[in-house]
Amino acid sequence: MKLALPLTLALMGILLASCTTPGKSYAGKHPELSAAHRQILASGKMPAGDAVAGLTHDEVRIAMNGAPATFDKINGEEAWIYLRKNTVVSDIEPPHPSPGSTLDHESFSPMPGTDLETDGMVKTTIFFQGGRATRAEVSLEKR
Repeated sequence: MKLALPLTLALMGILLASCTTPGKSYAGKHPELSAAHRQILASGKMPAGDAVAGLTHDEVRIAMNGAPATFDKINGEEAWIYLRKNTVVSDIEPPHPSPGSTLDHESFSPMPGTDLETDGMVKTTIFFQGGRATRAEVSLEKR
């Protein structure tokens, strides 16, 4: 019995450590990062605009979980282009049939808001000058 508590605590530590993403881990080790940069790294989401300004190539790779789909030059700036599926949650409620209706209830999800659908791609373009990000553009590309 005396071994059960230390073993339980060790397992809990392993589980908690496994919940940390590379971005969260990196942000935790770099207190010199701005709050905005720590949030980007921890969330893995690049906001449009200049909040990304100053991030290095490595920090962008960590935040975006890997290399971009495309490397390009746009108007003389280095551009990294990431494409991700845009997953949306459907919150359409099933229709309520009138008495005597032949509407098929089985074709609808019994719990609204639980259906995941892919609605095109999210295109994130991150621009760099001199090895540092200057801005990001985010757009939805419909299918």
